[in-house]
Order: sequence, then C-alpha cells, then structure tokens
Amino acid sequence: SQVIRRGDPEGINAENMKSLQNVFENLFKKDKKFPLELGDVAMDDLKHAMGIVEEERETDVEDVIELVEETVSVAARARQRPAEDLQTIIVSGPSSPTAGPRVATPAKKATRQVMVHIEKIGLKDYDIYVDPFVSVCVVSGGKNMESWQDTAIGKERADRHILFGDCLTLKSTYESILPGAAVMFELKHFKAQKSKISTKCWAFLEREDLKEGRHQLELYKKPTDLKRKKLSLLSIKELYLNVRIEFKQN
Repeated sequence: SQVIRRGDPEGINAENMKSLQNVFENLFKKDKKFPLELGDVAMDDLKHAMGIVEEERETDVEDVIELVEETVSVAARARQRPAEDLQTIIVSGPSSPTAGPRVATPAKKATRQVMVHIEKIGLKDYDIYVDPFVSVCVVSGGKNMESWQDTAIGKERADRHILFGDCLTLKSTYESILPGAAVMFELKHFKAQKSKISTKCWAFLEREDLKEGRHQLELYKKPTDLKRKKLSLLSIKELYLNVRIEFKQN
C-alpha cells in the first residue's frame, strides 16, 4: 500500500485522518461527484490533517483546500483502479515546496528471444539443388507477423540431407507469439533455367509446440499455406526439416 506523505516521516496518522472525517465520508459515497465540498471542514482541522504548522509558512484557505483536494483525488484514483493495478498507479501526493512527485515505477515483464537453429533438411533428391537456403517467419491468421529471414546457403550434403548449421533469432519474442500463430519455414533454391529463386517445400511449428529442444518437422508441397489448412506431404519417406529451439532471456 502507498502512504501519501508531506514532510512528516510518519505520513498521515490516525489523528490526522479523524480531522478529515467529513471529507472521507463524502469520498467513499458511491455516486459522489468531484470536487468535494470542503467548506464545512474546519480550517484548523484541515491544517492539522495536512501537517501544516504556522511556524513553517503562512497558509491561506485556498492553499489548504488545494492540498486536501489533491490528496482526495489521489485516493479516489486508487479506489477506482483494479487491485492488480495498484502497484503501478502514479502517486503524486500533495505538493511540497522541496520535494517533487513520487512515481511508482512498474516492473518490466521479462521476455524471451526465440533462437531457431536450422540444422538440416532431408530430401530424396538432396544433391540437385543450387544455393539452397531456408526462410523463416512468424505468421498468424494467414498474415506475416514479421519479415522473413534467410539462413546462409547450405553447401554441405550428407546422408540425403542438406546441412545448414545456421541460427536465426525471431524478431517476435516468445511472449508476443500468441496461440494460433506459428513459425513458418520455406526451403528455397536457385533455378538456373528460369534465373529465379523458387520454393521447393515448406514446414511449420505451431505456437503450442514452440518449446526448447529439437524438432523434426514434416515437409509439405508448395504453395505455402500460411493458414496451414491445405497440407500435402512432400514425401512418404521419413525425411524432415530438423530444427532446434532455444530461448534467451532479454
């Protein structure tokens, strides 16, 4: 809980609060409108409740009322906030000649980067592709949630696999990838006869399956379906896209 302070290290004590009885009776009426009427609160009570002593400085009626209304306004904002928001409410408190407003800084929520290690992809005709690489992106609702990223070209071949050994860090944090989204993968290569980059096949990893460790992802025939509804296996052989997921704390 927050204590509104004004000079006195003990804050507003029980005796102060009793002096503001009329004010707080109005404050906690459900349908009470602001600003509150303070005319029926004795001046001495207002000064006493706010910790104002005559030796410190001269204070007129308007100053006292302004201080009380500021205090009441802060309390009213706290009363209207949900309980879980009270830790982040900005508490200004009555102004002080020497001290500025106090601000409760909300704690930052920890997030994790998603690092995708593209290890290898299995294809029955693995040795015919020119300059193959894998493109990676996060999609949701059939739309890209970030731009595509490409691995380096895979130049090594072994046991019906194109080897990549590359790592890409998603632009989306793990916490920002919502259920229903997925990480998409496309294997692309250069077609010399057409002088263009072509997509050979694609794969995906659903948000619900996005966990640290190794994953073998099924390969599907093009065209890529960002909604993952039209799925046609590229091969019945046990050949997959092999990736490893790693989380890194931001």
